[in-house]
Amino acid sequence: MFKKISLILIILTAITTGSGCWDAQDIAERSVVVLGAVDLNQEGGIQFGKPVQYDATILMPNLYTDTAEKVRIARVSGVSLSGSRDQRAYINPQTILTSMIRVYLFGESMSISGLAPVLDSLLRNPLLSNSVYMATTEGQAGDMITVQPPDFPDLGIYIIDLLRKVNDKSFFPVITLHDFRVQSASPGKNPVLPILRVDAGEVKISGLGIFRKDKLIDRVGLDGARPLTLLRGVKCKGYIPFVITREGEEVDRGTVFVGNGRKVRVERQGDQYTFNITITLKGQLIEHENPVILTRNREFLSMIEAQVAADIESECQTLIETMQEEYRVDCIDISKYALAKWRSELEDTIDEGFIERANINVDVKVHIGNTGDLI
Repeated sequence: MFKKISLILIILTAITTGSGCWDAQDIAERSVVVLGAVDLNQEGGIQFGKPVQYDATILMPNLYTDTAEKVRIARVSGVSLSGSRDQRAYINPQTILTSMIRVYLFGESMSISGLAPVLDSLLRNPLLSNSVYMATTEGQAGDMITVQPPDFPDLGIYIIDLLRKVNDKSFFPVITLHDFRVQSASPGKNPVLPILRVDAGEVKISGLGIFRKDKLIDRVGLDGARPLTLLRGVKCKGYIPFVITREGEEVDRGTVFVGNGRKVRVERQGDQYTFNITITLKGQLIEHENPVILTRNREFLSMIEAQVAADIESECQTLIETMQEEYRVDCIDISKYALAKWRSELEDTIDEGFIERANINVDVKVHIGNTGDLI
């Protein structure tokens, strides 16, 4: 009898302790954050005797199935970014999970002021992945979170897909939290960030923000993003249209789809540094209007390659001139090649006047390997 009772007790103990239900929590009692936004507070005010500085906005899919709203948006303010979390205790009874955040947006005024203070808070969060994408916005980032994109469950998933896939279809860089921190803290390096804006009720990529370390100093549109990306050596694939003219008359126009590569060689004569950048573009012809069969006329195909090379080289030279005369920061990531050879001499001064005085040459090589001709 005693053995039977002991066996029953053992079985009951195993069932109760092995069920894993003692600390179970319904998923609807948790708030899973997928998108975060940070802005400088525009209203001022005092909190716990200190001036309020930041607005933090988060987007959470609504896990309650019996409610009409697909997402919940919560905005709180605080004297510091992490300090603003204290306010969530007064408006959200649920446990907030941040490990699913994949994108952080930073408002325009926040980016101009400098992202270093809030990056410290994000990097200290052990649950936040360093592979989180970053972007800046036109205007306040928190206002953008209220947009509901068509055909997507929420804005978080839409922006994640937009940033994750853009460089497979266009010459455009994306950057993670880790990338930004390294590039903003390293001598001779400066990050760029995608710029998002709301246009006709939709969130779109509008260009690239140029940063001096952690502060936004200027921007380029989508036309300027292509040469900037190619000069930075960011691996992408994209479409490049071309128009060929001879003696003032158009002889062909079309589009190529190519991938890119970059090589940089740096030379020095005293205090004068010369960078020779070679950009390679390889891919295929997508379309052209002239009926000539290119596989039979290699010279005509060479004209297309030469035209694309000339167009990209001109774009790159224009961007370099703007960088040296207006931005005055290395936004094409070439100073590291000089540091690799002469770090002890340059490390302390490379961010002050170095890129403006350098000679920068660009050579673009284009190879179209598949014309798509049927013969």
